[in-house]
Amino acid sequence: VDWNVLLDITTKDGRGGPNHAGNFCFSHVHVDENGELVVHDSFHAFGQVSKFFPRGSVVVESHVSANSGGAAAISEVESLAAIRPDGSFAVLLLNHGKAKRVFLTLNEAEAGALLDLESHSIATIELPHSTFQI
Repeated sequence: VDWNVLLDITTKDGRGGPNHAGNFCFSHVHVDENGELVVHDSFHAFGQVSKFFPRGSVVVESHVSANSGGAAAISEVESLAAIRPDGSFAVLLLNHGKAKRVFLTLNEAEAGALLDLESHSIATIELPHSTFQI
């Protein structure tokens, strides 16, 4: 959970803060020296996670590989999968590298999905509850 939503970076050294512990922090939104809001990309990423993984979601195992055989894990692509309170699934994929074609499996299921990911992107997939038996 991220607790810094807005920081004033107009402090004498421009770092925002210090916080209650004397540390200088990052935030998704800053107020710059002109009083303007500066919204960072992390704000949108945090919002995507909040939107698709509501309270009560249960994380399940997910695996991203180069092919349907499950071998050759792709280190540049991270995944987070969960069963949501309504029984549907959400899968978030974070691609740190170049555009990739990846194979996603959930909870060691025999079936999966072949997906194309843009370079340096975040993608979320929603699946109805009947798609996988977990």
